[in-house]
Amino acid sequence: MKRIKLLLATSLALAGAVQAQTFLTNGLVAYYPFNGNANDQSTNDNNGTPQHAVLTTDMLGVPNQAYEFNGTNAYVSAPNQSYLSFPGDFTISVRASIQGAPNPIMFFAGLDNGPGELVKWFFYYGKSSAPIPTPAPCVGFSINDGGHAYWLAPTLYTPVLGSWHQYLVTKSGTNYTMYIDGLLGSSGSNYVVHSGTTTSINGGPSAIPSGINAPLTIGWAEGSGYFNGKLDDFRIYSRALSTSEVEQLYVIESGPRVGLINAVKPSFSNLTLTTNYQLQVSGDLSTWTNYGAAFTATNTSMVYPQYWDVDNWNKLFFRLQVTP
Repeated sequence: MKRIKLLLATSLALAGAVQAQTFLTNGLVAYYPFNGNANDQSTNDNNGTPQHAVLTTDMLGVPNQAYEFNGTNAYVSAPNQSYLSFPGDFTISVRASIQGAPNPIMFFAGLDNGPGELVKWFFYYGKSSAPIPTPAPCVGFSINDGGHAYWLAPTLYTPVLGSWHQYLVTKSGTNYTMYIDGLLGSSGSNYVVHSGTTTSINGGPSAIPSGINAPLTIGWAEGSGYFNGKLDDFRIYSRALSTSEVEQLYVIESGPRVGLINAVKPSFSNLTLTTNYQLQVSGDLSTWTNYGAAFTATNTSMVYPQYWDVDNWNKLFFRLQVTP
């Protein structure tokens, strides 16, 4: 079964209607809601492949609506795309339940050509190589242009293990901003490390360096920095969300969700009038089981009066049998 998460604002629930949340899709280039799989539900359809990551319950306790990462070898990988190198502004957002301490760092996601001074970006939780805020853990964003390692918007933070939070970073021009649970983080100074020298800087690079050909990895970047915990609702925008939009996104993702369960309603044609029929189903075309009561054809074409829940189907076959 695939459950499609429909985001329902509280103000709309009372009216019993859902309006389009245009800011949610404006500039959305990647969206992995982890609804039973690692598919990208943006218009780009850049589907991911889980590697040792397993489906688990989300923050609402709904099964198979998030992925759990073991901190050892689990991640989700999606093909490299040009829009993931961010030629301009961007926003990255993820829901995470961190279940282990960083040692010294773990990654929410990255586009990473490899260790050292190879070009890359990654969104992390842990201890950066800059002298501050080390040794305390922080949430931050990092870029390496092949010689300079930038540690941007580092926000001192140590969550309660196992608790769900939203982590979000925006880039607008050269300004990098961190948000936690929809609120502006207490970001420290940005740093750049070059030739072993660490320097405090006001802003960061105006663009991600070109030449990154690595896949997008969620739950891992380079080395042994595998994420330990659960991840859900991973989004990338090709623009910087405003402070108000960040707050709205957090509220919407935290609110009630409507799950749609796939169902079918059989219809029949070429029936013989006044003939009695019995609907049967089979999983292997060998053993057939009656479904529902037999019915009499009152028309040559009819629609079965009930929906059939297809929860967790692999395959089923249908047929009609004539009955006395």
